[in-house]
Amino acid sequence: MVTTSPPAMARHSANRRLALPYTELAPLYDAVYMDKSYSGEVRYLRAEIRAHCRSGGRELLDVGCGTGHHIQYLQKRYRCTGLDASREMLKEARKRLPRVPLIEARMESFNIDKQFDAVICMFGAIGYTRTLPGLRKAVRCMARHLRPGGVLLIQPFETPSAWKPGTVITRVTERMGFAVARVTSSSEPRPSLARMEMQYLIASKFKPIQHFSEVHELGLFAPRTIQEAIKAAGLQAKFIPRWHKGHHGMHIGVRPLS
Repeated sequence: MVTTSPPAMARHSANRRLALPYTELAPLYDAVYMDKSYSGEVRYLRAEIRAHCRSGGRELLDVGCGTGHHIQYLQKRYRCTGLDASREMLKEARKRLPRVPLIEARMESFNIDKQFDAVICMFGAIGYTRTLPGLRKAVRCMARHLRPGGVLLIQPFETPSAWKPGTVITRVTERMGFAVARVTSSSEPRPSLARMEMQYLIASKFKPIQHFSEVHELGLFAPRTIQEAIKAAGLQAKFIPRWHKGHHGMHIGVRPLS
């Protein structure tokens, strides 16, 4: 929730380009996506876990957990662990989830001395693997952390055929004395790689308007490509083309019981 005070951020020049996404702008993430229905998605996630999980436990790992919104609702039914590559995003998550284990690691190479009944990777975070080898490594890594009968849920980013370079999207959030506007422009992709430049304006009472810029690059993977990676990791694979009002769908992998 956005309060009347702007998020605490490091001091900087009025116009700054950030080297990595989700660094100093992590405190603004929840403000930009405050209209996203995390609770609604979690209801659907719980239904998929009930339908496919056969391991019998309630241990859940959220890969690419960001600021922890999904875990906020999932922790009512599951013993949750969060994992993200961004230290700054995890700092925001810890404010929301003080009792939840949160791990800083990349999804392609993490190693937790534990297995889970469900592993989820939501909101297109799988796209940050960027390449086909990166995708395969991440799926194998997630599959290794599943118990027999456990379920893997991956919400994909855009597909190569659906990606529309040149699209411009604006998000504006306003609250008493505080406003953040983000404009995203997508450029022509390199082979199977989407590039998006995001420009932010942040305004608060009696302070100069701040301007940030960051670039995101995400892999564009066809559904068949992700399904093949799930099967290659030793899981039974299934794809739901439309899932919870979204056109990106949901990939499901189940580790066999034996």
